Amino acid sequence: MDSKDLMKKTESQKILSVSALARVEGEGGLFIKMNNGKVTSCELKIFEAPRFFESLLIGRNFHEPPDITSRICGICPVAYLISSIAAIEDACQVQIPEYIWNLRRLLYCGEWIESHSLHVFFLHAPGFLGYPSLMEMAKDYPKEAAWALQMKKAGNTLIQKIGGREIHPVNVRIGDSIVLPKN
Repeated sequence: MDSKDLMKKTESQKILSVSALARVEGEGGLFIKMNNGKVTSCELKIFEAPRFFESLLIGRNFHEPPDITSRICGICPVAYLISSIAAIEDACQVQIPEYIWNLRRLLYCGEWIESHSLHVFFLHAPGFLGYPSLMEMAKDYPKEAAWALQMKKAGNTLIQKIGGREIHPVNVRIGDSIVLPKN
């Protein structure tokens, strides 16, 4: 915590204010108020400015939003890509074959593995164990660090095989996939 962070305490009331959360995606702060041991208020404040992706979609051809929305986040592009495609398919009453749904689900699982590996091993575990980074932690826990890298790579590989590339997949389209994975 820096000088702006504070913990105020009286006999019945505690207030915790964290002005900048570390090791999270994005920027935010946390404010928690407790009375007699019970949380009475909890606020997560997001400091990132709006990026107005919605305005970028106005007047676009219906094939364009998935590519645009997948750029909202480089760590979780699949979530935005598939959500956009599903919304358009629902609005246009497009039915997709079960195998396409299964491939999308597998693509999503790849993102889940990659994202959770990043959060658990790269962002949180080092801090929980008193290290500034995974690289520093690897000096004492080389097998665990190697496993963390393998887990993240496994998620990225799933995304690449099904989505065409690891970041901002290109093989998922409304009603179908462009290219089915060969192996």
